[in-house]
Amino acid sequence: MRLAVVLSLLAIGPFTVPAPASGDAGQVRYVKMTSTAFDRFTDAPTAAQARLMRERFWRIVGFTPYFDARTAWHPGALEYRNLYAIRVGSRKAAKHPGWLLHDRSGRRLYIPWGCNGRRCPQYAADITSPAFRREWITGVRRVLARGYRGLYIDDVNLHYAVSDATGVHVDPVDRRTGAPMTATAWRRQMAAFLKQIRRALPGAEIHHNAVWFAGREHGASAGQDPYVRAQIRAADTVNLERGIVDAGLTGGTGRWSLAALLDYVDVVHRLHRSVTMASGAASRAKQRYQLAGSLLVSNGGDALSDAVSSPQRWWSGYQVRLGAAAGPRRRDRSGLWQRDFARGVVLLDEPGARARTVPVRAGMCTPAGAPARSVHLRSATGAVLVRCRGDRRGR
Repeated sequence: MRLAVVLSLLAIGPFTVPAPASGDAGQVRYVKMTSTAFDRFTDAPTAAQARLMRERFWRIVGFTPYFDARTAWHPGALEYRNLYAIRVGSRKAAKHPGWLLHDRSGRRLYIPWGCNGRRCPQYAADITSPAFRREWITGVRRVLARGYRGLYIDDVNLHYAVSDATGVHVDPVDRRTGAPMTATAWRRQMAAFLKQIRRALPGAEIHHNAVWFAGREHGASAGQDPYVRAQIRAADTVNLERGIVDAGLTGGTGRWSLAALLDYVDVVHRLHRSVTMASGAASRAKQRYQLAGSLLVSNGGDALSDAVSSPQRWWSGYQVRLGAAAGPRRRDRSGLWQRDFARGVVLLDEPGARARTVPVRAGMCTPAGAPARSVHLRSATGAVLVRCRGDRRGR
């Protein structure tokens, strides 16, 4: 029987989105992005510690060669690989200068990340180069053979990310035409490279770290842009940096709204792929918000991550089990979102929405088990409630 949650302040408006078919959309899976700071947990874990990381981390992103020996105790390991970065000062940059993008004056171009005003740490490789593509795929095959489940591919940039040494965008020379490369040509070549990778690695699980707004700067949504759709299809999972915990998102239903981001997730689901809401959440409030936003759109195959979780610092909220979705997500005219589940409910106040106290029916508890008769929400906050143990209403 569908769970009835009475919300006296919730007047559901016209924004109702069909939910993808799902066996159990009311759960989350956690992805851990490792760094050298995390090495203290992975250097030499005991059998119990390794088991705990397998149980809590659905996927763990590691770096070769350090993580190669650790794939034996975590079969969900993904190898980190940048799509088109060649490090400044590397042997590869010296050996293959023709693999680097350049401007019309012959100056080398960069990926606009980590720039200090004089130069950036990574050159932008020429993704149109057949030799670069072959070497990239060959290198990945060697690493995957060491026990990785698949790849986490960073900088899947269909929004045209190439810059000069100061981080300012520059159109690179298209090696095929000798003229500046257009944004459309860039997206076409990116999509072609990603499809080539997918064909070459049919057994690998592939995660793309991509932005949800690619194509929008040219007036097309993800559902309309053929190159963005091709990119999504070339992945198993699309990783969304910052997820809904993004200060640039607004309320309402405009171009940069939370609603627009969730619409993008619907496109990914319609293409039979999943998403990872990959926020930099470091506080409990941000973790709750991220969890609520993930469950609003979950199809049971999605995941999330944050900046702080570890074997020693783990929030039990990520282990919530709400069961199957009892309906689609809904948004009222004031910016309050809701989605009902067989064993709970998710509530979220979008960016810019007013603070409010939302009464809920008896029998609801927090994930920690505390009874809840109401939920206080303010702009960009969320709450997940579960049916209290022993409460049989709604069954």
